[in-house]
Amino acid sequence: MRIVGVCLLVAGCDAAPALLDGPTQAIVAEDGLVYVADGYFHARIAVFARDGRFVRDWGSKGFEHGQLQTPHALLQAADGTLVVADRDNGRLQRFTTSGEFLESMRDARMGRPWCVAQSAQGHLFVADGGDQRPDAERAGVAELSAGGDVLRRFSQFGTAPGELDEPHMLAVTETGDVIVAEIGNHRLQRFAPESDCAPEAAGCDYAVVPGWPALDGTPGLEPLAVAVDAERVYVGHQGEPPSIWVLDRESGRRLDVLAEGRFERPHGLFVDGDGTLWVADDRGDRILHLDAEGRVLGTLGEP
Repeated sequence: MRIVGVCLLVAGCDAAPALLDGPTQAIVAEDGLVYVADGYFHARIAVFARDGRFVRDWGSKGFEHGQLQTPHALLQAADGTLVVADRDNGRLQRFTTSGEFLESMRDARMGRPWCVAQSAQGHLFVADGGDQRPDAERAGVAELSAGGDVLRRFSQFGTAPGELDEPHMLAVTETGDVIVAEIGNHRLQRFAPESDCAPEAAGCDYAVVPGWPALDGTPGLEPLAVAVDAERVYVGHQGEPPSIWVLDRESGRRLDVLAEGRFERPHGLFVDGDGTLWVADDRGDRILHLDAEGRVLGTLGEP
């Protein structure tokens, strides 16, 4: 029996606020605390110390400002605020780190945000997973200014190179490439801006990088999550056994496999400044903190 589910049905998060139920992503903010999108069932943001101590939470399920319907990803923006991909409400929401609602961002060109990531210029990139119904096929990536204005949109629903089906999570390199983990097409794709593309130019476009990742000799990747650092790409692999694949950032070749079988489903990834990884295990109802070799340093959200 899942203790968290019983808690949620009977008394909600107040009964055991340190327990997670379907967490989607965790990040470490500038204040050193870990912010968790406890997304699939609790619809809240839970805050922990790095040692696993519960600090606070906020949010409730609903449609009003400050309420959430599947907070699916989050980031700390350049101005220190938290931006949450409120997937089922079809919007981004911005909060202070203490949980004060600041603004809601919604735009037809942005679509339904499944993930939000930030570029070195402070721009926001949104994976529009759409509704994925046969009569409403939609997918793509939107780029927003730091203030939330949509600058451009690229890609579309489909199976061809450069097209997307259920873009689940994305990451942005410091050079501006956008790496997307799409679960509908069971693949990872990398998009690069045009060589003469200025960050503020609304008319520039992105093109898929052919031959990336170079995994022809390493079949079987089922990507669910993605994160990057200066040299590597980390991919949450939901195949058997669940693990983190480490790819060379330039070529996309597989360098290593971490933490095989240590979690049920690596839904969200975050690379900390010290090189460690925070993995949101949505089916295991916990966050795992891993070192660079995949050893578990600690967990958040467990009884």
